[in-house]
Amino acid sequence: MIRVDMRPGTITVPVVLAFYISTAASAEALFCTAERASGFIYDPADQSWEVSTLSVEHRQYLVAPANEDNLFARALKYDYEVKDAGSSKPIIHCKSLKYSDSNEETGLIMCKGSFGASFNIDKQSGRYVRAHTGYSFTRQTSAEATEGPYMEIGNCTPK
Repeated sequence: MIRVDMRPGTITVPVVLAFYISTAASAEALFCTAERASGFIYDPADQSWEVSTLSVEHRQYLVAPANEDNLFARALKYDYEVKDAGSSKPIIHCKSLKYSDSNEETGLIMCKGSFGASFNIDKQSGRYVRAHTGYSFTRQTSAEATEGPYMEIGNCTPK
């Protein structure tokens, strides 16, 4: 809502509107591509952990400002959401770290999900780290483990 004062040359804009405009302008979409990934899988027969092979082929993500129509994201004040490329469903929600003395973004995006999921981005360097520390005790039969703790690294570029 904008209130216009009737005195010549005077327009009053609420601070909330000005803040919203500056925040929306600073939130840009990023396209992220995985470069390497590694993980672990527990072998109950040997009762030991083994290194798993993880392919990064087709691991691409879109990091975009959070959907304002999403009540969950709006209630928890998320700034961004991460989606698998080509998907409309977010895999994790994020907050942009801000300087404590202002509301200015630091360039770091921190995403925390359930069961130890994280996706953290440094917008300045363009690097990201995705990790999942939750795991399953099921032995995988294929060469690529789909469950277990893993870490993935890659790069993001403005979209």
